Amino acid sequence: MSAGTVIVLNGASSAGKATLARALQESLDEMFLHVEMDFIFTLMINAGYNGPVQLGEPVPPKLALGTAFIHDDWKFVRIEYGEYGMRAFSSFFPMVAALAGGGNNLVVDAFLLEPWMIPNVATSLAPLPAYLVGLRCSLDELERRERERGDRFPGIARAFAETVHASVPFYDVEVDTGATTTEDCVQTILRRVAAGEPQAFKALSAVGANSNV
Repeated sequence: MSAGTVIVLNGASSAGKATLARALQESLDEMFLHVEMDFIFTLMINAGYNGPVQLGEPVPPKLALGTAFIHDDWKFVRIEYGEYGMRAFSSFFPMVAALAGGGNNLVVDAFLLEPWMIPNVATSLAPLPAYLVGLRCSLDELERRERERGDRFPGIARAFAETVHASVPFYDVEVDTGATTTEDCVQTILRRVAAGEPQAFKALSAVGANSNV
């Protein structure tokens, strides 16, 4: 069985990843499953290992093991990953690879915020027909969307905008979701997929291998 095609959308909170994923699903001739990295946070919330913590307050034991959203009077400061949190997120891209290896096509809504996530995603997806797409968007537009949606910590868009691309030196294609329509972004991505073999994850994997020499 041939592996499915994977399209990974990496971008800040409110960059439009979910909107673009749904638009890609509608435009592609074959079935593509939409897989969200946020799913890991949801699973950890359900298990009691993810939640908000006021800056300066002690982190509850479960959140210290899982993931704690540190905030200052509800303004986002940072995410702290404990042992369980890192383990859960390190399992996400091997799960994606397993789904693709079973012949499923996937659009993955991701946020590669931490340097330790990069070797994991590169090792998992480099052997597959997996394309890495960078979603750019101006900070003003990210913050406008954040205010309108009202379901995010104020400040999380700004924090993610500064970090989500920092550890990713290679993309197969990039789109600007603030200055370009969703349809134009879709067509840019589809043209890159049609153009041939992806390179970004292979390049990221090679950088990781060389850094361990």
